Amino acid sequence: MDIEDRVAISNERQRLETLLNLIVDNIPLTVLVRDASTSEIIFANRACEELTGESRTELIGKMTANCFAGKKNRGREASRQRLIRTGKPEFYPEETISSPNLGERQIVSSSYPLNDQKGTIQYILTITEDITDQKATQSALVKSQERFDEAMAAFTNGLALFDSDDRLVLCNERYVGMWPRANIDLKPGVTYEALVTAFARQAIEHGQNIDLESYVKSRVEKHLNPPSTREVSLFDGRWLQVTDRRTAEGGIVVTCTDITSLKEKQDELKRLSDDALTAKETAELANKSKSDFLANMSHELRTPLNAIIGFSEIIRDALMGKDYISEYQEYAHDIHQSGNHLLALINDILDMSKIEAGELELAEELISLEEAIDIPIKLVAERATQNEIKLIANLPVEPVVLSADSRKIRQVIINLLSNAVKFSDPGGTVTTDVQWAEDGGILLSVTDTGIGIPEDEIQDVLEPFKQAHSGLDRKFEGTGLGLSLTKALVELHGGQLTLSSMTKGPEKGTKVTVKLPAERLVR
Repeated sequence: MDIEDRVAISNERQRLETLLNLIVDNIPLTVLVRDASTSEIIFANRACEELTGESRTELIGKMTANCFAGKKNRGREASRQRLIRTGKPEFYPEETISSPNLGERQIVSSSYPLNDQKGTIQYILTITEDITDQKATQSALVKSQERFDEAMAAFTNGLALFDSDDRLVLCNERYVGMWPRANIDLKPGVTYEALVTAFARQAIEHGQNIDLESYVKSRVEKHLNPPSTREVSLFDGRWLQVTDRRTAEGGIVVTCTDITSLKEKQDELKRLSDDALTAKETAELANKSKSDFLANMSHELRTPLNAIIGFSEIIRDALMGKDYISEYQEYAHDIHQSGNHLLALINDILDMSKIEAGELELAEELISLEEAIDIPIKLVAERATQNEIKLIANLPVEPVVLSADSRKIRQVIINLLSNAVKFSDPGGTVTTDVQWAEDGGILLSVTDTGIGIPEDEIQDVLEPFKQAHSGLDRKFEGTGLGLSLTKALVELHGGQLTLSSMTKGPEKGTKVTVKLPAERLVR
């Protein structure tokens, strides 16, 4: 080998050494090379100078133990001996040192044997990594995660994040609790479709009438086309408001709000509103009924009062002369009838007022049902004859004794018979029937062949101050209290009053049935 070759080789070696030193000086790790036998430093890179605060010249020849203030060196000599003995690398745990230039730093080190050509360990390479910034970043991430977890836990709504493949990334406990017994593990990776399917199956098992396939398809379609907000009814009675929003990465954020109490309040407000509307309509109807009643009463009161005043003036002033005694007696009879009619009207009004106030009481005694029916029949017989109405009574052979208020029972029967006669055309019949009820009570019915009551007016005639046919120019007199008062008197005895009627056909007419309970019978 000539001189030129040697020079070239030397130059190349120098170039490579320079390159190696340049590389080692620019890596972000502390590099030390020690003599294996003495542990003295024979090489240190620039990072080692920055970490120790000493120049390379100052470091060369020093023992490793003296390089780092605060470094835990116990066991390092044993580690060096072990490395020389086994020829295997040594790894040291994370530790904290005090750097003159950088302050307190966290480092982690490892040592590796360097062998000569004979395989003998001649040097030890120690690499130290400054992990202070990495640890700070990790600590910040941990704290950030803790704050995130606390925020998720404190969030009053259910919250879940699904990725662009619609798989669950994360959710809070509130969201988990909003899927009652859905028989699915809400862990990352589960799809929204699988979650909805599990919930739908559970809902079907609890009796909800839903089609699984169409329900899941509808829910998933709305979920995948945000933004969307919908209300979902759960099978345990709760209501959720579910909102889906798309993220910048293509995922979907789902928030669930429990709106059960809000729905209950809405339902309660609707019920109160409906009740208020019903009460308003009822009040208006009652007001109209009383207005109609007062208009009717003006007619009912004026007619007999005019008769009383007119006939009494004729008698008082003897306008027909003193020889017309029979005429005066007839006028006196008319006055008496008009007075009785007025008294009956006033009694009806007073009785109805007492019933509405809960002040009407029964004067109970033992009465014969046959007599209670016979007297009213005789009272209406004259009017029935005048109107060519036939009265029929079908009474049981054996006597029936009741414990009841005799005056009020007679009033019930009189009202029923009077109405039947009043609304029957000439040639018609009014039939009174008494039968035994299946439960041991007694059934008293009055059936006429009259004009009947339209189906939509049957309920009206049972209300105070109302009449059927009220629009037919007042063809039939009356206050509109008869049937409602009769019904109230029957109910006061613990009984029931029912009404059926036909306005056309061979069965045209009205049937009113009074049922008195078995407790009223005396056997």
